[in-house]
Amino acid sequence: MNYIRVKWIHANPDDPIWLFSEIDEDRWEVRKVEIFKNGRTGFANHEESVGGTFLGKVPIPPLAEIAADPQFEPVLITAEEFNEVWAKRQERRRFEVLPGLPTSGPVAESFSATGQGKHREGYVVRFLQKNGESWVGNFQRGIGYPASPFNCVLEHPDGVHLIVISAGQGYVVDPENRNVVEVLGNWYETAHRITELNLIVLGTPIDLVAIGSQGRVWQTKRVSWDGMRNLAVTGCELRGEGCDPLNECWKSFCVDLRTGDVKGGAYNEPF
Repeated sequence: MNYIRVKWIHANPDDPIWLFSEIDEDRWEVRKVEIFKNGRTGFANHEESVGGTFLGKVPIPPLAEIAADPQFEPVLITAEEFNEVWAKRQERRRFEVLPGLPTSGPVAESFSATGQGKHREGYVVRFLQKNGESWVGNFQRGIGYPASPFNCVLEHPDGVHLIVISAGQGYVVDPENRNVVEVLGNWYETAHRITELNLIVLGTPIDLVAIGSQGRVWQTKRVSWDGMRNLAVTGCELRGEGCDPLNECWKSFCVDLRTGDVKGGAYNEPF
């Protein structure tokens, strides 16, 4: 198999701007992902076609022939790069982060950590449902905002829900039933997807927690006084450095992603 990525330079919002293809030895497409300017994703293989994307009806030309047209910028990519995009195809298709509250249409549904009261504009996300309908959620920011501005939307390991982080505050959202099914912790600053273990690992300034298909799998002990840096995943380990203000330094730690056990770190107090 060969794998290519093509950047399509144009101004038509109805056409994709990125095309990823898995190609067999005869240059026929086997799998394909198209990404549009607004974040919408379409994909296709021999079993299904979603979002208006279809496999090509003719073999893919050589890269040099594609590149002869200045609106296309093709490059070869690795199988790992393609498979990462393929794994995320559903995630991109299920939501769209908005720059603010919609000025027309139905009113956004508001969610907070306490489930009480109203709030101003937070992190605004449009959810795309299986029936083709959509709705907008307005998620209250975490109590550390603006010091903790971390925002993201992630596919939950159960394949059904989505995890929304609004300025550090975590929510588990059921997009089909338009509700929040669980409120996670606060002060999240990082997120790592561990594909091999089907985990999402969220980091605060002092510890880490793993979310699996059945919910929380583990939470580390405190590994830092206040702040972590240089986090990196290698195999089944997450390594990083924790802040030690008493000695004015950063100390290395390593987390076993299977168990949450920690070696090292900057915090050794009993509480």
